[in-house]
Amino acid sequence: MIAALDVFMTDVAYHVPWSADDPAGGPPEFGTPTRRRCRIEEGTWNVMNAEGQEVVSRRRVFVEGPLTLDARDRLILQDSLPTEEDIRFAPLIIRPALQKDVDGTIDHAEVYL
Repeated sequence: MIAALDVFMTDVAYHVPWSADDPAGGPPEFGTPTRRRCRIEEGTWNVMNAEGQEVVSRRRVFVEGPLTLDARDRLILQDSLPTEEDIRFAPLIIRPALQKDVDGTIDHAEVYL
């Protein structure tokens, strides 16, 4: 973690990785939640989603790395272990962006919700 960013990671979130879609059309399956330090910023940002459309994001979250992140994952913005209901109704990730340090390793993620 870049030392200058480490000071600002004062919030907590749970990263829940997507694992598979239900072939019967039910809800997707997710892996084990991992507690991560983060910084949550409220605001308004115009960002491009996975389909190339410009959409409005209301939250930007900087998540401590190293980690892998997919737009199908969930980011639960709470301090307690999320329930299945928390995961199912979590806001969708509009755009995940992995940020690398000078050595090329993933340092943190910038996530728009």
